[in-house]
Amino acid sequence: MESLEHLREQAKNQIKPHDEELENLSKMDLQELVHDLRVHQIELQMQNEEMLRTQEELIKTRNRFRELYNSAPVGYFTIEQNGLVLDANITGLDLLKIEKDQLLGRPLSQFFTEEHVAVFYHHHKQIVTGSKTRIFELGMIRQDGSRFYAHLHGAKGAESTKIPQYRLVISDITEKREAEVMSERLNSIIESTSDMIGMADQQGNILYLNQAGKKMMEFEDDVDVTQTQIMDYHPGQIADFILNQGIPKSIEHGVWHAETKVRTSNLNEIPVSQVFICHKDAAGKIDQFSTIIRDISEQKNLENQLRQSQKMEAIGTMAGGIAHEFNNILAIMLGYVDLMLEDEGNFDSVSLRQVKKAGGRAKQLVKQILAFSRPDLMHTHSMPIALSPLIKEALQMLRATFPSTIQIKRCLDKNCRPVQADITQIHQILVNLCNNARQSLENDTGDIDVILEEKQISITNVPHSQMKAGNYAVLTVKDTGHGMTPEVMARIFDPFFTTKEVGQGTGLGLSVVHGIMENHNGVITVDSKPGQGTSFSLFFPIVENAPAEKELDDTPVKRGSEHVMVVDDELVLINYYTSALKHHGYQVTACTNGKSALELFRSRPAQFDLVITDQTMPGLTGDTLCKELLLLRPDIPVILTTGYSDHISEKQAHAIGVKTYMLKPVELQDLLRALRDLLD
Repeated sequence: MESLEHLREQAKNQIKPHDEELENLSKMDLQELVHDLRVHQIELQMQNEEMLRTQEELIKTRNRFRELYNSAPVGYFTIEQNGLVLDANITGLDLLKIEKDQLLGRPLSQFFTEEHVAVFYHHHKQIVTGSKTRIFELGMIRQDGSRFYAHLHGAKGAESTKIPQYRLVISDITEKREAEVMSERLNSIIESTSDMIGMADQQGNILYLNQAGKKMMEFEDDVDVTQTQIMDYHPGQIADFILNQGIPKSIEHGVWHAETKVRTSNLNEIPVSQVFICHKDAAGKIDQFSTIIRDISEQKNLENQLRQSQKMEAIGTMAGGIAHEFNNILAIMLGYVDLMLEDEGNFDSVSLRQVKKAGGRAKQLVKQILAFSRPDLMHTHSMPIALSPLIKEALQMLRATFPSTIQIKRCLDKNCRPVQADITQIHQILVNLCNNARQSLENDTGDIDVILEEKQISITNVPHSQMKAGNYAVLTVKDTGHGMTPEVMARIFDPFFTTKEVGQGTGLGLSVVHGIMENHNGVITVDSKPGQGTSFSLFFPIVENAPAEKELDDTPVKRGSEHVMVVDDELVLINYYTSALKHHGYQVTACTNGKSALELFRSRPAQFDLVITDQTMPGLTGDTLCKELLLLRPDIPVILTTGYSDHISEKQAHAIGVKTYMLKPVELQDLLRALRDLLD
């Protein structure tokens, strides 16, 4: 009110000099003047109202700006030239977890991680001194100690102020940063995995292929994979299979997997396990496809090896069954020949001896079949043996299985001294090495040389670091085949390593040979060059002062009179045993099965002096019968015979009390000597 009165007084003073003029005005002039004053008054009133409305709009605009400023999704800060905070919006305060009165006047540098403080001051200086806009990302610390990663945008304002200052916009990009780190890690995993990972658009055009994929597909480093299609990577039928089944199912279920094949740039086909993934956007529209492909060549190779192993197991089981029946037949044939030879006056002894010789060869053949089909179940022993006749016998068997276009040459030192070895495993070594040599010969044509010689190895010329100086029997198998590269030679003794095509071999042969040589305290060396053949040399330590082989005892076995029980389910074999034993003075009681034999023995256990029983019989097996008999009479001597059994070994038979274990066909003289050895 005082200000209005003051303004009115000033107006009166200004108009006072004009009072005389107003007194001289006519009535009409006064009316016009009053009218003009009223118009001006209304104009002033309208201007005043407009100014009030403008002022209200300015206040509203300022309030709206403040509201937007405080509620912005990013933090706004005003920073002066020394780095002190002059102002901050609510979002900025929330970002730093701090009250405004606690922040204003503090250096913003206090809110950066230790390693980023200097970086902040570098950008701060650039903004203050250079009027430059700076965009950077740094680690920051809130008032409560928690950390976050921030995106910062600093720039000087347009307005002029007494204190130099600039605006800084800060936003929390922790999640974005973590996503980028995760993306980098995933990309690193994708690029370091051995599986092919690829991406394609809806039309099948390749968008991305990792390094493993390029390597699998045998691409050059500079190949532009985006110029290829995903179906270019598959053979025709597989491509049709993926188009007709894989892609539709991946669209329907999101993912599809199957075993397929890929075709490399060099037209090699690789068996693979493939996963197909369909990616869709938020609206359910197909965005792109991705695929993960794993090379399963090694897995397929192992599966083939397993099938081969199972096949060999089945063959071994079948061979065992055949051997059992065949040995029973041979036992009957050879047994009756022995009986006929004892009465030479009535028969052609020369012809009978030829029959017996042929039967003996058949007997050895059965042993060899078992040795190669089921070596784990053969009753073999390590003993001092002469290698020359053993090698000769094995080569005769191999010769029958090799084509005539392959020449097997042998040069065997008959005077080579014995080595401590297992006969069956020596056979196995020769078969593996000769088969390997055969497979290296092109079109089954070439030479295989087998050489045996005795060598004295000195400490200065040992061919292998694990050898000691001394005398060795050296068995060498050479071929004129394609030879090996140094890379192949370095791996030939690794289990399952093979250079043969899938289905052509297991890769176990040479590793088995290597293991056998270690068991014999020997070593194996190899010499080979591409196109110049291969030579394997096996060094067996000589057995010094080996005992001389026992000569065959041809003296007649003395007759007996004891009571023998014979048990076998082969009626013809029972008749032979009965005739042969009675012919040599024994009393014989025959039973055709284990149950009747046990009942008879239980009724009069003291009547029998010895029991001969077969192993494989229906109802009650030989080993079970032996246990029951020994419970009734622990002193009863038992001979257990078998044509073949994977149920009981010689060691197991002795463990249950069996005195003698004999493999059919049993020579009559051997049986008679066994009887006398037990009874005497």
